[in-house]
Formats: sequence, structure tokens, C-alpha cells
Amino acid sequence: MPVWRLNNPVQHYDWGSPDYIPELLGSSEPDTRPVAELWLGAHPKAPSLLGIADQQIPLDQFIASNPEAILGKAMQLYDGRLPFLFKVLAAESPLSIQAHPSKAQARLGFARENALRVPPDAPQRNYRDDNHKPELICALTPFTLLCGFRAYADICRDFRSLGLDPFFSTFGAFAKFGDQRSFQLLMIQILTLPKERAGEVLRHLAQALAEDAGLPTLTRETVLLLLDAYPGDIGALAPLYLNLRLLQPGEAVFLGPGIPHAYLHGAGLELMANSDNVLRGGLTPKHMDIEELARILDFSPYYPASLPCRQESAELRTYESPAEEFSLSAIRLEGGSLALDTRQMPVILLCLEGAATLRAEAVELELTRGGSAFVSADTGPYSLSGSAKLWTATVPPLKTETPLRK
Repeated sequence: MPVWRLNNPVQHYDWGSPDYIPELLGSSEPDTRPVAELWLGAHPKAPSLLGIADQQIPLDQFIASNPEAILGKAMQLYDGRLPFLFKVLAAESPLSIQAHPSKAQARLGFARENALRVPPDAPQRNYRDDNHKPELICALTPFTLLCGFRAYADICRDFRSLGLDPFFSTFGAFAKFGDQRSFQLLMIQILTLPKERAGEVLRHLAQALAEDAGLPTLTRETVLLLLDAYPGDIGALAPLYLNLRLLQPGEAVFLGPGIPHAYLHGAGLELMANSDNVLRGGLTPKHMDIEELARILDFSPYYPASLPCRQESAELRTYESPAEEFSLSAIRLEGGSLALDTRQMPVILLCLEGAATLRAEAVELELTRGGSAFVSADTGPYSLSGSAKLWTATVPPLKTETPLRK
């Protein structure tokens, strides 16, 4: 059998939405817990399940049973593991400020913590594996996030307009030189402020906002949101030094190694390399290692532009990102059909609206809202028909290969 329906786990985190994912899945069972994420993939912490011979088989175990056939070309590239994790994310309240290491940083950090015998599940562990974690977020609803450091001149202007500059001894050098080194020293001072001093800064900030310091409305509202959501957390200053973006549905950005970011509100599709390496820098009660975070952060100004899309056909568009591990495509069917090919790579499909029939060899699967399927790399050509909006996650073509469409 070349295709399988997926049964996907959900994650209950405090910042999650109480209704978006349950409504997507058509859940009728009452549950007061927030539902933050729906995971589609083979992550060992919570793999998707495949229905095979009246059994529910975890996808990671299924792949391990015959990785050459199931992963195809990805087998050689990614050591017999599905290289990506696909998620539906629904944020009701802000997530932590975080960044992810490069491959080289992850390998060094993982080896170092192993040598120090830091337990794999220890809260203070920074590196859970030796892989990097580039990610893509695509909005399904209006989606607010912080991402990448702002232009230095803008940071300097807003700190001064709010009267924050006297609180930081490193600010004078930053204002004078405006270079990466002076900004790095300012950021380290901000993130390592003693609790009492941070409280003074935040009280001053709240007062300055009450008196209207001339910030854009969305920036002001976001700082106030963070002050309320994370009392006493210096991360509430983040909208002053990180870019604040409001993505519209269908708009996506790519976040590479070292780029600080925080998802604030909305629902989106998150597609990432299969790694758990996260270093946090605020808006969280969890462990923070600022020294290690400073090692992996890219302190240069960076504004993540919206990803361009390559229109493969009238029905299919693919988001163009630099990731080697994953590729996201959107499919819109309006009563017709679309021929596709796995290109000897595994594919996960998710239906978000309508209904579609997935046909591969002699197998047919009906996918409705919230339904998903796994297509093995050895399937080859397959097709979709119906009236539906679907999304696919796969491994991108090699440089010599053609895109998704057959």
C-alpha cells in the first residue's frame, strides 16, 4: 500500500488556543485544556500513527522497518530519519523568544554537553541532538510574530524616546558606534539584568507607554501585551529590538540559524528540520543560558521578507526557501484533478478545507478538513481530485530534479 491515513497527536501547552485545532479536527469531546500544536511527522516524542492491519503503527517505527523504500532519496541524505516535522500551530498567547543553532554549533554543543554528562532530559540542557532547526511559518489566520533584530538606528531612537537609555551602561557606546559588537554588548546587558533592575526598567517602560511615547500603535500594544502576560520579564522590551510582523493568511517567512523570534498570536503551519535544539532569551519561566544564546545569535539587523512562491500550475504553488530538509506547497482544487509525483521523496498531505480524493496505484483515500496522509517515496505518481485546499510537506528536489508536479 503506497499511501496511509495519519492519526496525529496534539500538544497541550499553556499558550495554545482552546478552539482552533479542535475545530479543525472536528472534535466533539469537551476539553478545557488549550491545544497548541498538531504534529504531523515521525518525531520520537510524538509520532503520527498509521492504520495498518487494524493496528496503529508509529510513523518512526514504520519508516525504520524499510527506510530505503519509504524515504527514498532522503534515506541517504538524512540517516534513515524523516528530515522534517510538520505542525499546525495555534497561539492564543505569546511564546518564548528563542533561536536555534547552526549545524556546526549544534554538533559542538551536543558533543560538549555529552562530554559533561548532562542528562538528555535535564532542564538545563541546551542541545538535545546534533542537528540544526531552520523553520518556516505560514499564516493560516492573521499571525503576529517578532523576528530578527531591527535596524540599529531604529532601536536607538525608540530606546531614547522611551527614556530607557540611562538604564543601560552599554547604550552610549551603541549609540556612538552603532556596530554589531556594541549592540551585542547592549543585548547581553539587557538579557542579564538583575531582577530588581529589570523591575525598575519595566515600571519605567509602562509609565512611558501610558504617557504615549510616539510608538506605532501595534508596537505599543504588543509591549503592553507582553508586560501583562509576563510580569517582571525583561523580554517585554523585545518589540523595541526585534521586528514586529503581522502575516496575512498564506504569507510565510523563513527563520534560519541564529535568528531570534517569538510567535505572539494566530494560527499557522510550521515546517522545520527534525530537531529539539532551542535556546531561549525571554518571555518564559524555562531555563535560559544567555551565554550560550549569545554564542549562536546573529546580532546583525535582519528583516525576514515574505517568501516568494513558485507557481507550478494553476492549482499548485511552492514556497521558495533555502531549507534542504523541507519544502511547503499549497494546493487549491476547484472540482478538477492534479497529477503529482513523489520524486522518490516522502510526502505528508494535510487538508484544511473541503474534500479531496487521493489516488495512488490501486488505493484511494478520502481527505476532508483536518485529515492527513503519508505518501511513501516509492509510490511514484499519484493524484488529487475534488474541491479542497491542501498543503504538502516534503523534501525539496535536488538541484538536477524537477518540482512536485508530474
